[in-house]
Amino acid sequence: MKTKLIVLLAFYLLVARASCCLGQTGQEVYPAAPIVSQPASDRLFFPKNVVRGFTEAGYLPSHNEADLGRCASWTGAYGGAAAPCAAFGRYFLGGYAEFQPFARKLGPLPLHRVFLFLEPRAFFGRNIPRFNYSASFAPINFERTVGIIIAVRRNLDVRIWQHQNDWLGRYGHSLGPADLGTSGPYGMYAGISTRWYFGSWGRQH
Repeated sequence: MKTKLIVLLAFYLLVARASCCLGQTGQEVYPAAPIVSQPASDRLFFPKNVVRGFTEAGYLPSHNEADLGRCASWTGAYGGAAAPCAAFGRYFLGGYAEFQPFARKLGPLPLHRVFLFLEPRAFFGRNIPRFNYSASFAPINFERTVGIIIAVRRNLDVRIWQHQNDWLGRYGHSLGPADLGTSGPYGMYAGISTRWYFGSWGRQH
């Protein structure tokens, strides 16, 4: 248990350090809101802080595991603590990364207002409700949302995105009658949305 928690913490700190190096700035920035860079030069590509975002790692205590929609709640009826379908997450790793490829306008085109983003999350664990609450770090799934952002104003943007999920390890095939055979949390979908930021969200201080 302690070894797995140490490994998880070390991985998180490593990713957090890498993200810090990529997006380091002299000012605090709320990265989930696009900040249109004001370039100090006439270069077209890769402004300062071209990549920004955050990393996140979490632990879900016993009896609070994430139900990822793959296994029925009564999965323990097929094997008890050894039931094969055990996709109830104990740990998760995730984050958000935003990439701004252009530093300025190109003629009348406001290319500096276009961003790409990635929002990944992976769950790990092996738990059977009412039968087995373990510290296992077995991989379960990897879900992500990817898309394009167009910053209309400082506090308003339009997003075009797609979400999808991949099952990992043992969940790459059927795991018996308690296996619901779903395509993952929320399934696969795409859409268009607008996001409005208020207060100090997304502003530099």
